[in-house]
Amino acid sequence: MLFFTACSSKFSEPIEPFLRLEFEQNATILPKIKSEFNTDTDKFLEKYFAVWNLEKPTNKLAFTKLKIEALWGLKYADKAYARFDSHGTNYDEAFLNSIKFNANESEFGKIWLPAITTNNALLRNLPTNAPIYGNPKKAGESYPFDYASVSALGVAYPLLVSHFSKDGEWAFVQNDTVWGWIQSSNLKILDENLAEIYKNSNFLTILKDNAQIYDENNATIFLARSGTILPYESHNNAKFSGKFLSKMGYKKYFVNSSDASKFPAKLNNENLQILTNSLISQSYGWGGTSFLRDCSLMTKDFLANFGIWLPRNSKAQSNAGLKYELSEFSNAKKLEFIKTQGIAYRTILYLSGHIMLYVGEINGEVAVLHSVWGLRTIDDGRALIAKTALTTLEIGKNRPDIAKDKLLLSRISAMTILGE
Repeated sequence: MLFFTACSSKFSEPIEPFLRLEFEQNATILPKIKSEFNTDTDKFLEKYFAVWNLEKPTNKLAFTKLKIEALWGLKYADKAYARFDSHGTNYDEAFLNSIKFNANESEFGKIWLPAITTNNALLRNLPTNAPIYGNPKKAGESYPFDYASVSALGVAYPLLVSHFSKDGEWAFVQNDTVWGWIQSSNLKILDENLAEIYKNSNFLTILKDNAQIYDENNATIFLARSGTILPYESHNNAKFSGKFLSKMGYKKYFVNSSDASKFPAKLNNENLQILTNSLISQSYGWGGTSFLRDCSLMTKDFLANFGIWLPRNSKAQSNAGLKYELSEFSNAKKLEFIKTQGIAYRTILYLSGHIMLYVGEINGEVAVLHSVWGLRTIDDGRALIAKTALTTLEIGKNRPDIAKDKLLLSRISAMTILGE
């Protein structure tokens, strides 16, 4: 709380640590979309399962380059990068060296087989659950900013396994966009024949975050993340039924029809409300920390439901469609351009380090849905949002501790229309 105290000392009245949200945080206020959008299902699934067709480079130089690029996250086990644990204590060098040793780098590429997640799982830069934090005395350098975090994956996420850690507890894998470490207990390796059969299944998508997946006795098997894509066999007004791959092979499951949709879901008002209400006000989680979402994971999971594929990080997402550069626009021109050219739920707005989903106009103002930590204050602190929220692009504009050039609108540099 040090930076909040520092901020308040400059002003006559105390400054609140959290930003006031302009809108009611409920999907019922979302603008109605006028027409549905049909996505290219085959194109999405091709990218989603592409990792199962990834060929290992036979050229030594190309293989070495891939290995270096894939294992870049191990830099966080170097003393120059790794700083503090969850108690604000510096990591011991011997501990960091043990992590690098366990990474088993020489075995990179030795397995090279398709796999699938059998549980919700965390993807890490290092084969350890130990967090890597910056200086806890600085804003944005302690929880939830674990630099060892990469992402959070739902059940049935396709992976490619490179190799295992020396202790066998971790597998180094690639998903549809990034490399990272996943606990071995959370995946099942497939043979090529099973992988081929699986990816040609009929699929559903989980719209409601943390939807109950249950068995014949109505006992919960797991809670499914929004954007999870599962094979299904039958469907009626009450529920879907199918089989997912567990550690022990295929396992029968059920999910309520109100929580899921045939994949891809129709981009319509009903589905948008189910999805948005399940994500709104969810706490922010850098790199999937605590199975939560940061800005780009929120947009990736959100749009996956509708068959719109996105890469993992915000900058790459801004290049995933028809991109307009807005950095030279005035704030007024940006707003006008977004209003006239933006397409609700198919437009993302980018600023350095952050991405937002344009949802249309609410009360005449441009509105976005995004998972966001907060805005930088003039004392280098943070005015917090710390969750997924519906906001304007000028949230915080009336606060004396936030400079105009730190507003979201001022920092937007690009607008991208997806599906074009």
